[in-house]
Amino acid sequence: GLTQAGDFYVALVRDPGFQSAVNDIVIEFASRQSQPLLDRYIVTGDSVSPDSLRTIWRNTTKVASWEFPIYERWLKAIRAVNLGLSPSRRIRVLAGDTEVHWEDLHTHDDWTRLGDNNLSFARVITSDVLAKNRKALVVLGSNHLARSGARDGSPNTTTRVEAKDPGAMYVVWLYNGRPGGPAADDRIGQEGWASPSVVPLRTTWAGAL
Repeated sequence: GLTQAGDFYVALVRDPGFQSAVNDIVIEFASRQSQPLLDRYIVTGDSVSPDSLRTIWRNTTKVASWEFPIYERWLKAIRAVNLGLSPSRRIRVLAGDTEVHWEDLHTHDDWTRLGDNNLSFARVITSDVLAKNRKALVVLGSNHLARSGARDGSPNTTTRVEAKDPGAMYVVWLYNGRPGGPAADDRIGQEGWASPSVVPLRTTWAGAL
């Protein structure tokens, strides 16, 4: 829900260099059953009613997680960019989350049986991106992407993808004030980092955090 993150995502997709380099965007805030709707809205440019559009970020395995306006705004920005690109260069948004049909779920156990959504994220990246020799921006929470796996020690999206395609993932941690807090903010200011910046984490003080 961080406004600056939303601003960055919009600026990124509007950048011509990004548009020429990236084919797909894999998102956490949409489940697999929403893929046809995403394709109609984002790639084809069809008009979609607000109620239908809201089902994209509401009918996921994470209830009420994606109500922040940055997600709707980003989808609208991607659609607007695509309308200015030739059909062959349009960016496809891929729903990464596990398919879910809430009318069939009645208990917490029903929800639990959906399983680990890292399986779905990894399957989408492997099958819909890498197997087709495409490149994607993957926007997931850090627990899905850390190279050491999930916090509980289980495989996450990155470890699952790289088990099949070593070196396929380049992981960027979006800094949002933590870890580090005010002391890290002060040091970033003293060192004069540009905004935005991409800095290496390996063998640096930022990585040590």
